[in-house]
Order: sequence, then C-alpha cells, then structure tokens
Amino acid sequence: MAAGPRAPVRPPVGGQGDLPPRRRRRLGAQAGQAPPVLGLAALAQAVAGSGNGLEVVATDTLVQRSVPRSHPGRVFGVVSAATLLGGAVARGLGGILLDLTSARATFVIGGSGVLLVTLVAVGLFRGAGWGPVDA
Repeated sequence: MAAGPRAPVRPPVGGQGDLPPRRRRRLGAQAGQAPPVLGLAALAQAVAGSGNGLEVVATDTLVQRSVPRSHPGRVFGVVSAATLLGGAVARGLGGILLDLTSARATFVIGGSGVLLVTLVAVGLFRGAGWGPVDA
C-alpha cells in the first residue's frame, strides 16, 4: 500500500473526469469550432484504411496460393520492398510535381499514372497466362 495522502475518488462528471468547470466549457467550445469538413475527412480516412486492409489480405492470399511452399518469404520480401520503394518514390515525385504545378494538377497526374500502371499490369499478366485465382 502506498504511503501519503490520497486524492478523493470522484466519479467522472459528464465524461470529463476531474476537469474543473471552466476547462470543461472550453473543451465544449473548441469542439463546436471544429471545421465541418472534419467529419468528411474522417470518413475518407476510414474508407482508405478499409481499402488498404482489403488489399493486404488479397495480396497475402494470392502469394500464399500461387508460390511454392519453399519460397513465400522471398516473395513477400520482394512484394514488400516494391511497395515501400514505390511509396517513397511517389512521395518524392509528388512533392516535386506539387512545387511545379498545382494541387489539382498533381492529383490528376498521379491518378492518371495509377490508372496507366494498372492497365499495363493487367496487360502483362494476361499476356503471361495469368487468370483469376479459384477460391
């Protein structure tokens, strides 16, 4: 048991814990000043996170089903390295592009680049005889 004076235990008031009334009012005022777009930003982040989670599961499943049991570590290493390298290069090029153009042009060029890479990858995979994976 600890020695010394103990603060009285009080139940939380309005979910604010032991904050004095003045501090509670200030928190309420600050919450009311949040920009309206904050909820939209949180929703967009949730959608992006969900998409990322689905992509990770799909990639892991494809690698596990299509790679011999003796090599999944190597393949996961290559896939992870390519993903991280692509992200690093994209951030660098995006920053340079943003300095040279506007934010709108950067998004249009970046989106067009993603679409182009997707189309090229689909064409390469079809040409190599890759098809849908049976579940």
